[in-house]
Amino acid sequence: MLDDIVLFVNLVEINSFTKAAEKLGVQPSTISKKINALEQKLGEVLLKRDTRNISLTDYGRLIYEKFSYLPHYVNGVIDTINLRFLVTESKSVDISGKLNIKLGNLISIERVLPKISIFTKLFPNVRLNIRIAHDYHKLQDDDDILLMQNGVNDPLWVSKFITTEYYKLFCTPSYAKKYGIPKTIEELNNHEIIGGIDDKTNEEREYVIAKNICTQQKLPIYSGGSQIKINSPLHAKEIGLGSEFIFYCWNGLCQEELCQQKIVPVLPEWYFYHLDYYVVYKKQSKYIEQMFVEFIHTCFSA
Repeated sequence: MLDDIVLFVNLVEINSFTKAAEKLGVQPSTISKKINALEQKLGEVLLKRDTRNISLTDYGRLIYEKFSYLPHYVNGVIDTINLRFLVTESKSVDISGKLNIKLGNLISIERVLPKISIFTKLFPNVRLNIRIAHDYHKLQDDDDILLMQNGVNDPLWVSKFITTEYYKLFCTPSYAKKYGIPKTIEELNNHEIIGGIDDKTNEEREYVIAKNICTQQKLPIYSGGSQIKINSPLHAKEIGLGSEFIFYCWNGLCQEELCQQKIVPVLPEWYFYHLDYYVVYKKQSKYIEQMFVEFIHTCFSA
């Protein structure tokens, strides 16, 4: 049943039987059969289907809220096993050298740097030169690997899709117990939410647009009256963990707290921004460069 729940979460977030089938390497009919089988096992309908959209039933929303972390967890375990297997296979090879790495954007920094010691312990003779900026758009001759929001169109380089990150709402269990969790976008007006400040312009965000993963519906949310506004989703999470506010954060930055039940998702089928992340490396890459690419996959899956 666990693999069917993982498939269900993927389907909800992709919102397409065809695209989910492409991602998972199966036929759309197979996904439909597995979802039907899962509904029969659970004794409840999970999805409302029509010719254009997929939407969640109340029970489907509950299952998604409880298990939305599963694909990240499962992929993390598999990628870690694959990385360790490759390292074991390469023990007979003397691996040394230097890698020039560029990391852009807050989320890539938070997902990779805390785990960098894993790589250095696996490859103690490899030196890492890491450069960090808001984002990178130009390739330089001495670059080996870049982690960036968009790939590059260059015949000498490979742009490998890593993940899509969604900007969503969360709160603590104590907040949910005391104030309840809003069930609609309109109900957010009755809750205290940490607002945002544009990191580039320093302007306060008065409105944000909420988008439904399942139906693609868009609704505006007024955030001009927020008592607290901040330009960092990571630090918004820290404020939310220690106070009575609903907060925005990238879903990838909240997996540990979700697994530990320190936070719960709020309106999980809605998001406010999304970013596609790519790891970019040379087509004629060395073995150690390939290993670091695998390591990045692990960081974003765990």
